[in-house]
Amino acid sequence: MDDRPISFAVEVKFKRIFYNDKLILCKDWQMKRYKDFGIAFNMPVFILHGVGGTPYNPKDLYIIPLTDDISHVLSIKQVEQYRTISNI
Repeated sequence: MDDRPISFAVEVKFKRIFYNDKLILCKDWQMKRYKDFGIAFNMPVFILHGVGGTPYNPKDLYIIPLTDDISHVLSIKQVEQYRTISNI
């Protein structure tokens, strides 16, 4: 068993609603910065995004890994696969 700690980075965001059936994760330049950070420090980067409810008690929660094919804007259909918790 490997007892080394696992390093990863998380950016936390919240939106009250989807905008035009899309979730805007961040600005385009921010996405590039997050991905560059992951490359520079050789660690996975995730956006933890709450939608609906309040920032302290979101209705839905998504954990989105920032892989090469992830854009700064996702459709509801695209983001649905990352939903982890509903009605916290």
